[in-house]
Amino acid sequence: GSALQHHGGGEGLDPGAAYECAHAVTAGAGAGTEPWAAWVDAPAAAAGPIVTEVLLNPAGDEPEQELVELVNPGTAPIDLGLYRISDSDPSLAADPSAVGDAIPIGSILQPGSVAIIVAAGYVPGGADPAPAAGCLIVRLDGSIGSSGLRNEGGEPVFLFEAGSGSIASFYPNALGTTAQGSSATKVAADLPDGDQLSWVEADPTPGAVP
Repeated sequence: GSALQHHGGGEGLDPGAAYECAHAVTAGAGAGTEPWAAWVDAPAAAAGPIVTEVLLNPAGDEPEQELVELVNPGTAPIDLGLYRISDSDPSLAADPSAVGDAIPIGSILQPGSVAIIVAAGYVPGGADPAPAAGCLIVRLDGSIGSSGLRNEGGEPVFLFEAGSGSIASFYPNALGTTAQGSSATKVAADLPDGDQLSWVEADPTPGAVP
């Protein structure tokens, strides 16, 4: 028999890594390991949605006009229904699947596109800027977080996998209290979520690609 071996250790292939391969003959007169010059690139991990803006203190009604903006930085569509959203850390919960709010299954965010997660009673426009053209509006059954997002002192927002509770992206409450009608906005989508310098207070731009 024969088998394909990779040099690099570990039980699996690391996403995006390259491995030198060898062809191993395990029985018969030709038993041994024969080097193979090819390199195999392991597929890169799929990119998940990124939180890029949080409007905790809208100029309009609360909690109806609060929103969380997400962007799909990858090359494949994402079903946001595979995630949940919460104002509490799911990693601290015994059952992450019971934390926060379910995002409706079938909420497909296309590559490079932007979505806003909003409360059931959200009305585009009014006292707050309307979403950009083409923005996906995803309504929850109720409000975002526990009866809405807190204004005084602010609070974090977590987007996490519904099954595992693994955090995909989060707003770390880097700014605390924000002025009414202002958003906590990420400077660039690819900056670290947990870095305070990644976030600034700015006029809301829901649905605009960061």
